[in-house]
Amino acid sequence: MLTPHITLIVPAYNEEAHVLTTVEESAKIFDALQQPYEILVINDGSRDRTGALAEEYARSHPEVRVLHNEHNRGYGYTCLRGVREALGEYIGYISADTVWDPQILTTVIRKLGETDIITVFTPDPDCRSPLRRLISSGFTCLMNILFGLRIKYYNGPCFHRRDLLQSMTFYSQGLTIWAEILIRLVKSGHSYQEIPAHFDERKTGQSTALKFSNVWATIKIVAILVFKVYFSRDQ
Repeated sequence: MLTPHITLIVPAYNEEAHVLTTVEESAKIFDALQQPYEILVINDGSRDRTGALAEEYARSHPEVRVLHNEHNRGYGYTCLRGVREALGEYIGYISADTVWDPQILTTVIRKLGETDIITVFTPDPDCRSPLRRLISSGFTCLMNILFGLRIKYYNGPCFHRRDLLQSMTFYSQGLTIWAEILIRLVKSGHSYQEIPAHFDERKTGQSTALKFSNVWATIKIVAILVFKVYFSRDQ
């Protein structure tokens, strides 16, 4: 297998209904564009067949690797494990729940190298429930005000140079991990571009974004980032 040009991280927790669709559709796009790649599925201690299905697929697809957390460690830990394990020149991620159309990979792959970061947003906020729209737009607005940025969306698929990510020390272990990375790299002067993509609310299962523990963790990480960006010399 060639050294991959891009590593696609797919964090998955209890996603047996979706994980194979995400992996298969992503692999088809990479194959069609003839890009050396690896798909890194990280099973975060799922209680369903997520890990078994991914392993079965990987046995006949050498570009797919599957890692397993012994128990549920959370989204941030899982994504950072993928960052540490990635071999590609670029690292990206896409959620296993099929809410983002894997076709965005076609545009991303063609733009790799134009900027340090490529980040994805949905141009149609009405595709989400009113509560999720309110929370998402509120979080985006707050981050832009706090850090003096004009980013359209902080929690969509994002693609970075591997050397940048693997040289960083991270503060977040939760849902804010990619927002932290984006804020710190952009504030450090790295270039980025934003591309639109189709988004659907998940059809089955339930998001954990609004759990109290996740909301509280987000508040703490935002406070740490404000301190690190504006007051710490090690940023």
